[in-house]
Amino acid sequence: MIAAGLRLPRCRSKAVRKTGKQGYDIMTKIGVLLPTRQGPDHGHVTATQTIAQAVMAEKLGFDSVWVGESVLARPRFDPITTLAAVATQTSHVGLGTAILMGPIHTPVLLAQRLATLDCLCEGRLTIGIGLGADTPGARREYATAGIPYDQRLGRLIQTVQACRTLWRSDPEAMADDAPGRQTKYWDLRGVELYPKPFSNAGPQFWSSASPFVEKALARVPRLYDGWLPNPPTAELFASGWQTISNSPDAARPLTRAAYLTLCSDDDSARARTLLDRFCRDYYGYSVADGQKYQAFFGGNHAECIDWLKGYIAAGAEHIVLRIPDNDYTQHLETLAQHILPALHN
Repeated sequence: MIAAGLRLPRCRSKAVRKTGKQGYDIMTKIGVLLPTRQGPDHGHVTATQTIAQAVMAEKLGFDSVWVGESVLARPRFDPITTLAAVATQTSHVGLGTAILMGPIHTPVLLAQRLATLDCLCEGRLTIGIGLGADTPGARREYATAGIPYDQRLGRLIQTVQACRTLWRSDPEAMADDAPGRQTKYWDLRGVELYPKPFSNAGPQFWSSASPFVEKALARVPRLYDGWLPNPPTAELFASGWQTISNSPDAARPLTRAAYLTLCSDDDSARARTLLDRFCRDYYGYSVADGQKYQAFFGGNHAECIDWLKGYIAAGAEHIVLRIPDNDYTQHLETLAQHILPALHN
């Protein structure tokens, strides 16, 4: 059991440094997805284990820890509650959702829960948010939440707008026509919400927009603070970012992030076997099929480093790594020992 208030020695990571177009240094941060899956077909990680792994990631020098969301399709711990627990046991590691299914949440309750979490972690929160994959399981989640599936995009956009509006108290945000206040889905006129986030700006929203969908990419600079896709290749990541950059709304800074699944091992063949097993257990198809749509890579440490550097060269400022959750602690230590130092240097 982890003692309440435990604080480990500060061990900030030296994120990857590269030179931007303006000549200043851009730091690429490296984060990890925490295992939170539950259910009869997918072992049971305990809450205590999840928190301990977050603490371990901070101590090992990772910049951020992330949790996903799925209520029915791939059941797991609630992301906001989980990150609240992690916040009390960590001091500086960033906390994020990858990915929060925005449309299934009531905007007032979501805004309050996220603001509370942001206060608990003192501004370390980033909200990766999206629609979820179009699968039978995801459609069932929407139906169970009482959300018509064809409303998901409109609700996502207006949920993000509503959260930002509710986090403010200025006259413009309190106006009846403020973004997200009065929509065809809800009426929030006159609603003033507390608590407010830790900072006036509030936590950032990063879009999980697919690099395959141009309309989704066009919405990123208009609505979000960053982009967190799962692009199967660095080239697709670069081309997706180019589409975003070419948008007339792309005037303000946006964070370029990538969600990548990695299995690194001393032996390349063993790494690929472990990754394929993970993919089949999780999705029901081979890693070769998965690589058509998502970023999967298995190899020895040098091969993994080269693969990651491809995304960094393509512009990634923050990388979120998902690693196989069989013997998660060992995989985490492997990354810290073999991957992070090479990237940091």
